[in-house]
Amino acid sequence: MRIERLDNGFRIDATALGPLLGVPGEDMQRLMREGRIASLCETGRGEDHGRHRITFRHGVTRIRLTVNDAGEVLLRTRATVAPHF
Repeated sequence: MRIERLDNGFRIDATALGPLLGVPGEDMQRLMREGRIASLCETGRGEDHGRHRITFRHGVTRIRLTVNDAGEVLLRTRATVAPHF
């Protein structure tokens, strides 16, 4: 998975992320614009300094990526969560 560090966050290749959410890569941007895929980027503090947690959610699927400052994926989890209304 390709993750690029930007000044204001990260850029992730949609064609790699889409299948993790069960979505064709070419549909990712449209679903994000429609608000059907949500994302959140958190910056670690203290002992987690230099790490970032990027969360994506689509329907009941949640993907969390823990990455370092260089964008290297340290941990990837996928979970089924309660629907969000």
